[in-house]
Amino acid sequence: PLKRKKQLLIGFGLTRMWFMLYDDLLGLEVLRAPLIPTEILFNGDSLIEKLDQPNYQKIIINGFFNAFKEIFPGIEACIDDSYDFVSPCLDGAKNDEIVANIANKIANTGRDMDEEVVKNFLESTRYKVLPQYSDLS
Repeated sequence: PLKRKKQLLIGFGLTRMWFMLYDDLLGLEVLRAPLIPTEILFNGDSLIEKLDQPNYQKIIINGFFNAFKEIFPGIEACIDDSYDFVSPCLDGAKNDEIVANIANKIANTGRDMDEEVVKNFLESTRYKVLPQYSDLS
């Protein structure tokens, strides 16, 4: 029988809506991790050729972690130089710090925003989005 595994899929469902709201609150698109272009991804020969290029995998991994750190300011303290998550890290205090950093990032845009929308976004970040990553540490 098939077993279901919990997956962290950025850009799907609740997370997709969360990203769209984050973009809207900042007034710009939040940095996204670089992906392998679909024309290469679905072409086995091209994919192998691309992955064999020096440093290509490193570019993808660096891009992912740079985006992750920009999306969740303060999370860099949870990631060591070899991109391992420091354990334990994503606890209540660290999550509160990350949410406060996001709130500051939004406030620093100087944009006029509905306070209730911002409050709901930050609560969603604290109680729904960040807990998805707690198993990483």
